[in-house]
Amino acid sequence: MIFSIQLAEPDKAVAAEAIETYLKSHAESLGMTWEEFCIKNEL
Repeated sequence: MIFSIQLAEPDKAVAAEAIETYLKSHAESLGMTWEEFCIKNEL
């Protein structure tokens, strides 16, 4: 999914925001806080 966003969006700032939004929703669906998700995934 992240690679798809990078390919579809030429503006790097917009792509970064979309990726962060996607990852935050993924963390939420896993029942994790954003901080827990970042630590677990070394982000």
